[in-house]
Amino acid sequence: CLVAESQAKVGFEKDAIDTFAEALSRIKRRTDFKRSDDLCLIAIAQAKAGFNEDAEITFQKAIDTAQSYPSYAADSRKHALRSIAEAQVKAGRPPEEVRATIQEDEDCRDGYEALILCLIAQAHANAGQFPQALSAAQKISDEFHKSAAFCSIAEAQAKIYGAVLNRALPNLV
Repeated sequence: CLVAESQAKVGFEKDAIDTFAEALSRIKRRTDFKRSDDLCLIAIAQAKAGFNEDAEITFQKAIDTAQSYPSYAADSRKHALRSIAEAQVKAGRPPEEVRATIQEDEDCRDGYEALILCLIAQAHANAGQFPQALSAAQKISDEFHKSAAFCSIAEAQAKIYGAVLNRALPNLV
């Protein structure tokens, strides 16, 4: 995936597409519970390389894979959906997509309210939607997840406002 990401960054988009396709074909052969994790790694790399539509498709494959886990593997399905939502945040996917992933499974929703709100806050922050991010973070009752959400919001604000300051400083001097 790093190779494909690098190929895309230097302008070899066709090569990057081929490399991602090869990675996806190798994943198809896996049948264990780690398949959705592997799909997430590919989707994150696709998003970083600017292939957002492909990333969305790959994330959906990861969700479909998690949903196909047998009923005796409910814990694995719940873990996979949480991991997918976390990967979607890392890939900068929209908050609605992250929320939909978590809500795919009732077991995933129950008992994970703090984590869900933390992921939603992070997704809003990454999208520059700070009022929504702060609103979600303020609803978190668990101090650990609340702190994580506020840290993510601060990081996103620093990136955005830092970039603005870097562009403005040369004009001020």
